[in-house]
Amino acid sequence: MFTYQTRVKLHDTDAAGLLFYSSIFNIIHDAYEAFMDSHDLNIGKILKEKIYMLPIVRAEADYKLKQTVGDEMTIILTCEKVGKSSFTINYKILNSENEIACTAKTVNVVLEYNTKEITAIPQKLREALISL
Repeated sequence: MFTYQTRVKLHDTDAAGLLFYSSIFNIIHDAYEAFMDSHDLNIGKILKEKIYMLPIVRAEADYKLKQTVGDEMTIILTCEKVGKSSFTINYKILNSENEIACTAKTVNVVLEYNTKEITAIPQKLREALISL
């Protein structure tokens, strides 16, 4: 499990001041990048090294409670599945009262950078994912 704290920012909302549906993916991706950084797996560095890529091939989100500008959020990441070349991360977004405001899920696949062929999850990444 990995925990990330943030709040709903103005640019995350629609004209009514509610969390805009696509913004949840930006927010969970920030949490994912923080998780990767915490295991010395900086996404920018990975891409600059040109060894592998981690594209998202599936994403979903379910809204449970409204969230507005300034609301505190805790994003909890857990790993549902680690396969040979792909992994699934679940996100639970809690509001300031620790109620589930949203859930999300992403599936990433590992591609060899130059050929774009599916490849095995690198060991360091596998270990980080298992720690979730």
